[in-house]
Amino acid sequence: MGRIWIEEAAELMVEQGAVLVPTRFVVEHLLGMRAGLPDYAFRKLSALAARHAEAMTIAVHYGVKIAAGTDIFVSSPALWGRNGIEASYLAKAGMTNLQPIEAATANGPATLGGQAPRAGLLAAGNDADVITLDADPLDDVSSLGNPEHILGVWKAGVRVK
Repeated sequence: MGRIWIEEAAELMVEQGAVLVPTRFVVEHLLGMRAGLPDYAFRKLSALAARHAEAMTIAVHYGVKIAAGTDIFVSSPALWGRNGIEASYLAKAGMTNLQPIEAATANGPATLGGQAPRAGLLAAGNDADVITLDADPLDDVSSLGNPEHILGVWKAGVRVK
């Protein structure tokens, strides 16, 4: 029964132009923190992890618009800068290596509708948020989640790394 509901939801999301932000990073990170979670929380997380991965795969298959999000900003500073890890989870769900890049850039503003900043695309009049890498994410999308590969970061045209 559950898969049918997920498929129906995916169809409706495509029909309505909804954007999914699956935040798989949170699930994976918390699963890896077994010792740091209360038992009840780990059991609940373990029970939903497979269904969450399945829902992501179904959403990709149906062509749901996906924006990358991680909730890292509310986590420990040790995780900051690793939000690109989400791209690997999106690729694992069936996206090509280009699609997670689009999810992390061009699709993000779509979650805010008319309140969206002019961001997500390198275009005249946009905010000019850019990163440079020493690896090609089209060959290895996981490079986006490894701060060692990130050579530079510009926010609104100002270099911050």
